[in-house]
Amino acid sequence: MPSLFVCRRCGKTFTRYPSGIKRGQGKYCSMACYRPPLLSHCATCGTMFSTMPSRLKTGRGRYCSHSCARRSRLITSRCHHCGTSFIQRPSQRKDGYGRYCSKSCSNRARSPSLQRTCRRCGTIFEKNRFAVEHGQGVYCSKTCQFPGHDPLHPKPRGTTRDKWQTWSSVNPKRAAETRRAKEKRRRARKLMAPQNDLTAAQWREIKAAFKFRCAYCGVKPKRLEQDHVVPLSKGGNHTASNIVPACGPCNRHKHTGPPPVPVQPLLLTVSRARRSS
Repeated sequence: MPSLFVCRRCGKTFTRYPSGIKRGQGKYCSMACYRPPLLSHCATCGTMFSTMPSRLKTGRGRYCSHSCARRSRLITSRCHHCGTSFIQRPSQRKDGYGRYCSKSCSNRARSPSLQRTCRRCGTIFEKNRFAVEHGQGVYCSKTCQFPGHDPLHPKPRGTTRDKWQTWSSVNPKRAAETRRAKEKRRRARKLMAPQNDLTAAQWREIKAAFKFRCAYCGVKPKRLEQDHVVPLSKGGNHTASNIVPACGPCNRHKHTGPPPVPVQPLLLTVSRARRSS
């Protein structure tokens, strides 16, 4: 049967069984009263914290948290390049790292800077050796490299439409050909052409290869039309290897049928094809 006891430290009453009394229990109501925590100062930040006496005996109760314990193991080093003091871990010094305070100092130490003279203003400046080997280090700044350019107030650039209007006013024939080629690609895209990459430059090259004549009747009309050897409605491609020049009557007579005369399209062009969209 349990017996009543009074705690020697806090004065509370508690019960203990005879088996526990034989083992020396019955003096304190709990472990907190048996081994009360002690107040200690953190060796890193100086904060007061409670710890167990056993930890103080083994030297483990010097820090209030793991972060303070890790900070206590940090060491102060001096950068080998700029001389700035910085904090690092002992493992970094042991492994051979931690000689420089930053990546920039490390790069500058490994590839030392060279003194260069600006070609425009004559100012002496330093430039990385790797950059000098790759053609840089001629001018000291963007202002000297691009005279008359103000980086804080750049000139407004024209829109794509403005550039197109300016170019089309200077080159009206080329602009008309480009516009027609764009309309043809749009029509081929609507008909789900597997390949759609014909450009105006390729069309001019195809007409020159056929000497500006119709591929079926040999007539030289004022305007040649694009005729697909395999029609778009039957799965043909809108590309240079499937297009031949034809006059209006021959193109309408062929329609979506087979070619009236065997023809060989231009398989390879010098002009680059357009990226398919």
